[in-house]
Amino acid sequence: MSRAVKLTGQAIWASLGQLAQALLATISTIILARILGAETYGVFALGLLIVGFAEIFVGGHAADIVVQKPDATTGHRNAAFAALVVISVLSAIVIGVSSGVASAFFEAPQLKAPLLAMLVLPILTGLASVPNQILVRRLQFNELARIGAVSGVLAVAVGVVLAISGAGIWSLVIMEIVRRSVNLIMLIPAARWSPGFGFVRQEVIDVLRFASRRVENNGLTYISQNALPRLFIGQWLGTEALGLFAVARRLLDQLHNILSGPVAAVAFPAASQLQHDRERLAKLIDTSVRLTTWVFWPVVLGVAMIAPILVPLAFGEGWAEAVPVLQVLALGTLRAPVSSFNTAVLVAFGRMGSVSFISVLSIVLGVAFLFVGVQYGLVGVAAALSLRQWALWPVGAMQVYRVSALHPLGQLRTLFVAAMPSLIMAGAVWTAGRMIDGLAPVLMLCLQVAIGVVVYGVAWAAFNPRETVLVFKAAFDVIRGDWASAKSRIPLILGTMSAP
Repeated sequence: MSRAVKLTGQAIWASLGQLAQALLATISTIILARILGAETYGVFALGLLIVGFAEIFVGGHAADIVVQKPDATTGHRNAAFAALVVISVLSAIVIGVSSGVASAFFEAPQLKAPLLAMLVLPILTGLASVPNQILVRRLQFNELARIGAVSGVLAVAVGVVLAISGAGIWSLVIMEIVRRSVNLIMLIPAARWSPGFGFVRQEVIDVLRFASRRVENNGLTYISQNALPRLFIGQWLGTEALGLFAVARRLLDQLHNILSGPVAAVAFPAASQLQHDRERLAKLIDTSVRLTTWVFWPVVLGVAMIAPILVPLAFGEGWAEAVPVLQVLALGTLRAPVSSFNTAVLVAFGRMGSVSFISVLSIVLGVAFLFVGVQYGLVGVAAALSLRQWALWPVGAMQVYRVSALHPLGQLRTLFVAAMPSLIMAGAVWTAGRMIDGLAPVLMLCLQVAIGVVVYGVAWAAFNPRETVLVFKAAFDVIRGDWASAKSRIPLILGTMSAP
């Protein structure tokens, strides 16, 4: 099977896994929030916030050496597992010891007991990290999607039953413990690997050196992308503005996770395997940017265009002020097809210093842009964040150019050409919205979506005539039941190379 076919197939599986988890999260939130109320959810969120800080050190990224290092040995896997077990246990002890302090700091005495139970979460995450990354290295995203779906469904079922039974916050705590426990139980046999103590000193050093840089990357990214904007908004604009921002950001993040994140996730192990072939790596980057843009841009721009109708319908009229924030943030989110893949390539080459440099620069620019943007309210903050995203793109592109044969202008050209059908679609949807203004909101929404789908399909076919012919031929092959022929057309559709 060619690398392009495998990459595309596993990207689809990764997308399905992300979609399933996003739907489960949304459904469980709606059901449990109605039963438990805002205060209970708030206390649980505080617990997850504390656990989340601990999991910076034990998340999957800490075991990325299993994926990144071409000659990773069994000793590297064992060393990574041992290190994560030790760190996760220490994290759990810190959470337990500080539970009283945390509940007092947040003035939430009801947080202490649940937090003591939640100290098991980083341990479960640490135990699962290496098996998870083994599957990532093998590009077995179909297995990861299956495991995520099963663990998610079982956890939601347990949580809902407990909530209806009156368990309160414990329904949320136990639900999360069940999800991670089932995830771990299924990962170990799927990875076909069992931990051991067979490692040498150098392998431990390799693991700790790599993991420390990935933890550094993750911490800086957390500050840049999450802590910094929330600090400015909360300090200058208040909690209501922070809520509006959080909803708009969460919606766009979900779209990114579903539509762009999986390609970057699959690209990481793929790029790791092409470290010594610059030409093929450049083609892989070009293909991934094109493929992601074809899917990501029309959805994000479409959501931005229909947001004035969609947001009030979904969240209520009280959330209408989030519409312009979402629309402006979407302009920065459009950079995702290149930024996500650039980071994956740099990590694949072990260039964590470059990733940290970009994050530090992101923090510096963020402070400068946000200081100006916050003077103009929440929309100004959104504009500052979007401007920062695009200002950082040349830096990441140049770093990638050093390890591949793809010039930054090549990335930009690929992105622009692939995005043209989406821009045409956005213009058509916006124009249609002005022309049919006054209709019932649901009818307007349906019409705009239909117009967007049709215009994008026509525009995409116009800009990609060769691919369009191949898509129709592949569809005809599927109708005839000739799956082998359909699969053979995928590399041609993507315009990429086949594996040797």
